[in-house]
Amino acid sequence: HWEMQSFQRGGMSPLQALMTATTEPARHLGMAGDIGSIEPGKLADFVIMDEDPLEDIANAESLTHVMQGGRLFESKTLKEVETGEGGRGRYWWED
Repeated sequence: HWEMQSFQRGGMSPLQALMTATTEPARHLGMAGDIGSIEPGKLADFVIMDEDPLEDIANAESLTHVMQGGRLFESKTLKEVETGEGGRGRYWWED
C-alpha cells in the first residue's frame, strides 16, 4: 500500500496508482488475458474495501474482506466466511 501511496505523492492519480499495481504488471508479464483486472474468463482473486481508493489511494488500506480461489475471508482474521468453514492455521509466533 505504501508504494501506491508513494505513486500518488509523486503525481499519479489514484487510478494510475491502482493500474500500476494491477493491470500494468499483468500486461508487462504477458498475462493480461488471465490476470490484472476483473473480467469474464479471468482469474479473479480480489479485495473488498470500506472506502473508495479512487478518492485517495490510502483508502486501499480499508480492506474488510479478501476473495481468493472462490473463498471469502475476513481481512483482519483471515477467517473464512459465507463460502465454507475453513480458516487459516496459526502462525508460529501466535500463542
